[in-house]
Amino acid sequence: MSNWKEKYRQTFSYSIWFGVALIFLVLIGATTKKHKSDPCKNVQINIQNLDNTTFVDDVDIKAMIRNVITGDAETLPLYSIDIQSIEKDLKKFHQIRDAQVWFDNRSTLHVYVDQKKPIARVVNSSNVSYYIDNTGQKFPLSNKFTARVPVVTGEIVDNGLTYGSDSTTLFKNIYELVSYIETDTLWSAMIEQIVVDRHQEFTLIPKWGDQKIKIGDARHLGVKFNRLKLFYEKAIHELGWNTYSEINVRYKGQVVCTRKHTQDG
Repeated sequence: MSNWKEKYRQTFSYSIWFGVALIFLVLIGATTKKHKSDPCKNVQINIQNLDNTTFVDDVDIKAMIRNVITGDAETLPLYSIDIQSIEKDLKKFHQIRDAQVWFDNRSTLHVYVDQKKPIARVVNSSNVSYYIDNTGQKFPLSNKFTARVPVVTGEIVDNGLTYGSDSTTLFKNIYELVSYIETDTLWSAMIEQIVVDRHQEFTLIPKWGDQKIKIGDARHLGVKFNRLKLFYEKAIHELGWNTYSEINVRYKGQVVCTRKHTQDG
């Protein structure tokens, strides 16, 4: 008899807990459904502007959102705003590296946008221009913003696209060179232009002084630039920026310089 009562109490207890859990789930479902029916109260946009980069602004982002949901987010219920579609559409914009969209518990739509970081602008042999970002990807120029980065010109034959990756050897070498320059505070401040010749060797044009710096191909960049830095610290400091017309660090262990011609000489 006692065993039967014990089993009855256990069954009764389980039934109570099951009923409580069921009611809890129903309440959660009702609350969630009601929350999804609430209108979107605000749109909060956060754009990462590295180095004051402004390829897109709040107006652009809101316009992209309107194209996806065919209206203003603030006038629509939460359930009708497809945040995954908004993210997908934002990521199609070539100047955007990443986008994240979500709602908080106050019915605010949050949009986080991470812009691409340009480290060089390329003008290829067909006079087609594009940027290279810090991950080695191409992306098109913008009518809204022009980045102050070194310009790469000359004999540049690439895959012809202005976006995405490029598997050509020359493009990989250009990216290696501009990446090295971008990570060094001296060279990133100093180098204004990079010229590629028909042998796929590089000549640097500084922002000050009118000499040309020949570094050859993209091999041993660290060694070449260290040698160049030592030269600037010693010779240029003593003789001035306008002493030489050309500085050549292509050769191992050497810095070969060409003095400017003077009227007397």
